[in-house]
Amino acid sequence: MSAGVSGRLMIVQLGGVALVGQIGASLDGTRDVIDLTSLSSEYVKQHAPGDYGWSFSFNGLYDPSGSMSATEIMVAFQAATEIEIVFGESTYTTGSGNKVWTASGTFTSMSISADYTGPARVSGVIQINGDVVESPTTSTA
Repeated sequence: MSAGVSGRLMIVQLGGVALVGQIGASLDGTRDVIDLTSLSSEYVKQHAPGDYGWSFSFNGLYDPSGSMSATEIMVAFQAATEIEIVFGESTYTTGSGNKVWTASGTFTSMSISADYTGPARVSGVIQINGDVVESPTTSTA
């Protein structure tokens, strides 16, 4: 049985610098469907595939000492800065082997929260502009 893809391999980057303290991520795709139902459909809905798009959610621990901390995320959110997302099947090094994908997008939401007894957390959603593409840089196992 495969161990699966590690969550550590889905990272958010700003200017090539990874988010400090990231502990989770999710790539989500959605597709619109076009309703083709007509009187001749005999009470059964019919659809055709339409446009699709991607969003990327992440969460992490707030670490003000890092080079891309929650403060930088706030600034990027306010300025509508383009954010890079990188994910793959193994570590990101040039070579052959496992696949690595990239995308870029803009923050559509972000949150900094603090529990009384635990570390502060940062989370956000990035709406991807365009498609998710396989990077020419592939990873080695």
